[in-house]
Amino acid sequence: MRKTYFIPLILAISFFTSGYAAKGTYCPLDPNRPHIAGAQSILNAYLEAVDRGELRTFDRNLERSEIIPVQVQYNYQIASETMEIRVYSDLKEPVPVPGQPGALVQSVNSIIEDGKIVETESHVWMK
Repeated sequence: MRKTYFIPLILAISFFTSGYAAKGTYCPLDPNRPHIAGAQSILNAYLEAVDRGELRTFDRNLERSEIIPVQVQYNYQIASETMEIRVYSDLKEPVPVPGQPGALVQSVNSIIEDGKIVETESHVWMK
């Protein structure tokens, strides 16, 4: 008896979800709920800061043409009740780490405050 109920249920679920996947319109987020906006304006401020020479790694300025921004991240610091905004970027070409043979900077992430880069972390990989 279980099999007769189980098979139609699977077919109904697969039919129901396949329509959404085919149309590409299914969104688990409610568009009427508030969400954090402004990622594009954060990215623009970051790129302007990069153009001003604020993106540095190992005493080397990185230019806009050398990076590919990939993520804007909003972090809420519970203890201080403050928002931290980070922008992650991959480097188009890895940058050698001075004095460290085989070590390459592959990506960076920067903290943005008031449109300025205040801190940058370099992600270093060994060859």
